[in-house]
Amino acid sequence: MNAEKGVMATSAAFSPLPLRVPDPVVTILPSSNMAQRVVWSPNDAYVVTMSRVAEIAGMARVMIWKDMKTVAAYVGSYNARPEEDGVACTGDGRLWFVNRDGSVVLVAHPEMGGGVEVLSRRFASPHVFAGASDGSIFIQAGDMCPRVLLVATGRSRIVSSSENCTGLGVDPHGKSVVIVSDAWVAGGNYVGTLQLRPLPHLKSPVIRRASCGARFSNPVYSPDGSRIAVGCSKGHVHVFTSSALEERDWISPPRAPSEILALAWSTNGHLCAVGMHKMLLMIDMRTGNTIRIFDDMHHDVVSLAASPDSRRLLVNTHGVSADIAEQKHGAAIFDFGSPNFGTDAATHWADASFG
Repeated sequence: MNAEKGVMATSAAFSPLPLRVPDPVVTILPSSNMAQRVVWSPNDAYVVTMSRVAEIAGMARVMIWKDMKTVAAYVGSYNARPEEDGVACTGDGRLWFVNRDGSVVLVAHPEMGGGVEVLSRRFASPHVFAGASDGSIFIQAGDMCPRVLLVATGRSRIVSSSENCTGLGVDPHGKSVVIVSDAWVAGGNYVGTLQLRPLPHLKSPVIRRASCGARFSNPVYSPDGSRIAVGCSKGHVHVFTSSALEERDWISPPRAPSEILALAWSTNGHLCAVGMHKMLLMIDMRTGNTIRIFDDMHHDVVSLAASPDSRRLLVNTHGVSADIAEQKHGAAIFDFGSPNFGTDAATHWADASFG
């Protein structure tokens, strides 16, 4: 890594102290089988799982949890592809999801099983969704001309007309949004492209292509908003600056080229949880080293969500032995006992509850 680009050097003269991720306490969320999307509310009040309804094609179930108990559940055609960010939280703690009929749904007070409000406007073929810190949302919609839209107080404006949009990431401080799309190149292949749009004024975007020639997964901003991590189909974790999309690092975890499916930062930005094919990794982002591997997951790790202090990690699957067949398919909370995935020695073990 290059210290001139702001990345901590790893030479013999100076090397970060090694981090150790402890064994977590794993708590399975009952009846959360086959979760494709998990969300942790920014105010730490509740968590959300979104699952396919196996018995009905095109249907999904949104479940809201508080203190390990279900406080609300909604079943409907909430997204044709719920693994593609069909549900999101905004910075004010509200929960949003999108019906397949194009309507946007707001759950006003999720932690209390609150009322549901449906925005009157409907969007054509919505399938990518992200929440912003100010309570607005971003949604990609459109049949013939797909667009990324910023929706706030029932109104919307166009952010980008990018086709083949596959992911969205929003700066936790509301300074920018990054859009992932697939760009066609010679030879009939597609290469991942990142488009950075400053907020609130939509200036000319900064565009970068994947340096390894692969497709990107969903981008995730670091908690301080300075970096953007994005996985790719060749098993790399790319790290960009959030100001100009300069590529600061390119990390190749063990067992590549397994596709990177999900990412979650620790609160201090030193660690990143990485979801892959039936495997969960913990990477030290200061050195690029993989410091912990959970390689016995029941299913592909396609969605991750960390608590605000990153003591706990919500995973769409788990690797704990389960006597009940349904529990093998459930989402789970990994409690590492202290913030930053257990690497903060100043905080002692606590229980696995939340909220």
